[in-house]
Amino acid sequence: AKNLLGEGPFLETLRTGVTYLFYGTFFLLILGLLETLKGNLFGKTPILFFSGVLLFSVNCGLYALTQIKVFAHLVPLGGTLMLVSGFWIFAKAYK
Repeated sequence: AKNLLGEGPFLETLRTGVTYLFYGTFFLLILGLLETLKGNLFGKTPILFFSGVLLFSVNCGLYALTQIKVFAHLVPLGGTLMLVSGFWIFAKAYK
């Protein structure tokens, strides 16, 4: 059976996307637990973080599988959305 991703950067790109999906999901589970215990602390900000995780991870995977550059260009948008909403979540947590 032929390896679909081959070796090298495309396999690393897929691995990066899956890793960020895993840690992003773990972070969202913790936020959900905090929301359940303490009430509505973060508003709609976790939805923005979730959108960033999906945009980043899915586009990493699509780029790794198809090598279509448009997907690679969308990855930083997801990363930026994750960073901005993550900082926003931490700012709200420390108020």
